Amino acid sequence: MYNDIFTIAPVTIHGYGLSIAVGVLAAVLLASFRAKRKNLSSDIVYSLTLICLLAGFVGAKLLFVIVEFKAVLQKPIEIISGSGFVIYGGIIGGIIAALIYCRMKKVSFLRYFDLLIPSVV
Repeated sequence: MYNDIFTIAPVTIHGYGLSIAVGVLAAVLLASFRAKRKNLSSDIVYSLTLICLLAGFVGAKLLFVIVEFKAVLQKPIEIISGSGFVIYGGIIGGIIAALIYCRMKKVSFLRYFDLLIPSVV
């Protein structure tokens, strides 16, 4: 499969990345719609989405470094490379960030977790 959809100057849009972006957008819209129906804040949904995405990337990279510690010691550039992410680390990082954010905002983690899980699936 040819993964490049189109290129404009130095930017190339890849099919896999575009699919992920469309999936995230659809998930956020679904969660926002469900939040309104359950009288929960859409602003918190948007904030949680951004925070969980960022924490997910950090968690995925951190677990990669832990799992592949010997390889990373031999080749430290792997820490900042675009590859080397572990999905479980991303999930754990996102959940921990959501828990911390909900506690800081004094909102129910379980209500928002219940709201967001169908979008994640």
